Amino acid sequence: MSNGASSQRRSSYPWTVLAILLGGSFMRWAALGPMSTMLHHDEAFYGLDALWLFHSRQITPFLTENFGRESGWCYVLVPFIGVFGARPIALRLAAAMASILGLTFLYRLGRELLGARGAIWTAAALSVLYLHVHLSHLALRAGFFPTVGMLAFSTLLRAHRTNRLTHWVAGGLGVGLLAYTYFSADLWVAYGLVLMAGWLVLDRARRRGAGVAFLVAVFTCLPMVLYLSLIHIS
Repeated sequence: MSNGASSQRRSSYPWTVLAILLGGSFMRWAALGPMSTMLHHDEAFYGLDALWLFHSRQITPFLTENFGRESGWCYVLVPFIGVFGARPIALRLAAAMASILGLTFLYRLGRELLGARGAIWTAAALSVLYLHVHLSHLALRAGFFPTVGMLAFSTLLRAHRTNRLTHWVAGGLGVGLLAYTYFSADLWVAYGLVLMAGWLVLDRARRRGAGVAFLVAVFTCLPMVLYLSLIHIS
């Protein structure tokens, strides 16, 4: 009887996850209409930078306008501007999509840390968390870097579990890409590097994969480090 009940609960997990994602998506899409013709000062700067990247085809880790900021979010905005045009709704759609993906990646992270049931409760809590819902309506990189962080660490923990080289490469890449999202994410990058260094030293079975992930993360961060170092020197 208990095995049957447990099996029934497991079979209901995908539908529960789907319901959470649909409910969270509704909360993030619902108010886009009234906000589709307005932009905050910082949002407008992101849009202008993305428009410049769209037309110039430039590759840069950092954008110097509006006191300077990492370029990752603006590159995310580029395809939305390409499809929907240089309009506020393009930026709003990008922010909402990033937030919805964040729910998915948090569920994956929860699966690695807490198991299926814990992941469901975690995703359900984030789906209605006011700050996350609020930021999903604003085209700011502050709402984007948690999504990248959840993807990076869920992939990194999966690599530790499976010990597959492709997963290690993806995990290191995710940690490295955090450097291009938001300055607060530098703490996440540092934590990821320390975590991989710990596995490299203490876990012999995963030493090769952790070393590969560490190198991938460092080389991915390198353009940002060099760029900021050159600015500081100049």
